[in-house]
Amino acid sequence: MNNSLAFAILLLSCVTVAWAIQCQTCDMEACQDSTRWVVETCPPQFSLCYRFTTAHGKVFRRGCAITDCERMPGLPQGSTCNTCDSDRCNGYTSSRGSQGIGVVWNSASFVFVPLSIFTAFIPLFA
Repeated sequence: MNNSLAFAILLLSCVTVAWAIQCQTCDMEACQDSTRWVVETCPPQFSLCYRFTTAHGKVFRRGCAITDCERMPGLPQGSTCNTCDSDRCNGYTSSRGSQGIGVVWNSASFVFVPLSIFTAFIPLFA
């Protein structure tokens, strides 16, 4: 395999990992019943999923996000916002984070997969 083909495969594998994220979406009462959640393939500029939780730990909105919680509009006072960066990562029901503070759940695969692929191709460039 020549070096340019190996580089093209490496580049394409990294791009497809970050292409589009899928998030669970719901609003208000629908968030309490997972059968009413809808999986949305987010537009390319949306790289995060979010979940809004009331001060009592009740989830009231899920969806796609462009930015982290600190810059996201529409979070009522006393609520918690959480963001994450892997497919359907906002679909669980337990409440995490402190009141009024945003929390980001990182996805190891977002970093690990491209790094693993890059490492596998290093011998081809040597």
